[in-house]
Amino acid sequence: MRVTRKMMNDNSIYNINANKEYMDKVNTQMASQKKYVDPSDDPVTAIRALRFQSNLSEVTQFLDRNVSDAISWTESTQTSIDTARELMRSLKSEYTSAANGTNEIKDLRIYYQDMKNLVDEYYSIGNASSEDRHIFTGYRTQDSLTFTDEDFENRQSSIKDGKFKYVGIKETFGLEDLESYSFTVKKDTGTSGITDDEIINLDPLTHPDETQVISLENMYRMRLSYENLDKDQVDAAITYKDKDGKEITTDVLNLQVSDRSTTPPTPLWSGAVEQISSDLDLIGDLTADNELPDGKIYLNTTTGNLIFGKSVQGEISNFLSEARTNSNIEISFQYNKSEWLKGDVKPEYYFNCVDIGMGAADSERILYNDHEQAMNYHMGDSQDLKVNANACDVFTLDARRDLDEIYDYLNLMDSAQSKVDRLTEMKNNTTRYPSSEDQATIQDLLAAANKELEYALKRVNEAFSTGMTKSGKYFDFVNMAGTEMGTAVKRLELIKTRLTEDKTTVQTQTSNNENIDLSTLTVDLSEATLSYNAALQVTGKISQQTLVSYI
Repeated sequence: MRVTRKMMNDNSIYNINANKEYMDKVNTQMASQKKYVDPSDDPVTAIRALRFQSNLSEVTQFLDRNVSDAISWTESTQTSIDTARELMRSLKSEYTSAANGTNEIKDLRIYYQDMKNLVDEYYSIGNASSEDRHIFTGYRTQDSLTFTDEDFENRQSSIKDGKFKYVGIKETFGLEDLESYSFTVKKDTGTSGITDDEIINLDPLTHPDETQVISLENMYRMRLSYENLDKDQVDAAITYKDKDGKEITTDVLNLQVSDRSTTPPTPLWSGAVEQISSDLDLIGDLTADNELPDGKIYLNTTTGNLIFGKSVQGEISNFLSEARTNSNIEISFQYNKSEWLKGDVKPEYYFNCVDIGMGAADSERILYNDHEQAMNYHMGDSQDLKVNANACDVFTLDARRDLDEIYDYLNLMDSAQSKVDRLTEMKNNTTRYPSSEDQATIQDLLAAANKELEYALKRVNEAFSTGMTKSGKYFDFVNMAGTEMGTAVKRLELIKTRLTEDKTTVQTQTSNNENIDLSTLTVDLSEATLSYNAALQVTGKISQQTLVSYI
């Protein structure tokens, strides 16, 4: 084949351009430090790079966003629970000191006030927040646990009376909620002890002896979580279906025992409830042997107690005992409450209920049917972690109810002491009451007043003694919540460590897959440069030679 000069020149130019392309590629790799510029340069490496980038983005999201936010949330929760635990430890100590039986009345008042301050602070911790989000209120992070001035102001700006009205507050009871209960009565007149008016207007010559009979009546109760309930509960209604699908509506004053294995739950037993406003209203129903009627339950709307006699106690005890081993058995009670004060714990974080304060229309009612809300953070494939603690798992409503009762008992004790002091003064006033008949009557009244004081002091001491045991349970309750949250914190620390290592691994894999080896690339660039320069010299040498020069 005849090779012409043009062919030689064309081949030389082609080879020089090929060398230039290779040098451009090497230069581009040197500048970008990447193995390829376009995916088509290395499809396999490009596909792997996309996978590594997706994996790295996912790990970064978990590590820098989810884990970071979860750690912030759990640490804030842990700190709040630790504070609540110390408050309950202090409360237990106060109960122990108050229950030693040697304290004077003024000392008991001081202990009560100290414990009240502790409990108020305990519930205020429930309003703790992280990044302007309340941490104990589930998904409703903008709502506080307790009623605040802001709540009432917002409600007043929305509706005329500005009230929060809750209906159908459903409480479920356990065997531990079944308690003995007693109160002091003067049987013949149906009044509690000797009233101040009786003493002030006393006519010792006509005051009958039988009015000095003071007794302590022993019954049973289940205590609701709130006191000062609505005085008229019958407006609300419960609607359910029986096992045959028949719809039944009853007034709210029914204690229901249901079988939860059916849908809807089938009532197993329903005790009629009579509404009262004072324990003294029970006196008229007492039987000859001082028992409450069989099958009858009383709701004291003032104290928030469900009170009943021995027969009902036996029935309820049997159901609650069975409920311990059979999760399908439930005993519950529903009631209404419209009067709320600043600092009261909102019921929606503990019970199913409906807020009808905004209006009667369905659209104006707020239904609360999920108070145990788990905030789960996604930490990886098929791995979720609960980072919150619900209020009902940390803040027991019983702590305040115990102090409410102690406050009432202290007031009864003060009232009884006032009667004793007044009668003692009357007994010593022989000028006004000189006759033996007067003195005998006053002595009888004084004996009754001392008996009333004795019963009142007994109830106070029993309340402090019982509170000592209960406060230990409250401490354990909060401590358990702290342990669970501590476990979540430790899990987060492990997850953070794992994700940090995963991120480093993926970054290394990404680098190995995409990045060029600079030392090797430097050698390749030198070789490409040398080859290019040599090609230029050879081509120039050839271009200088002609056929005439050869001949």
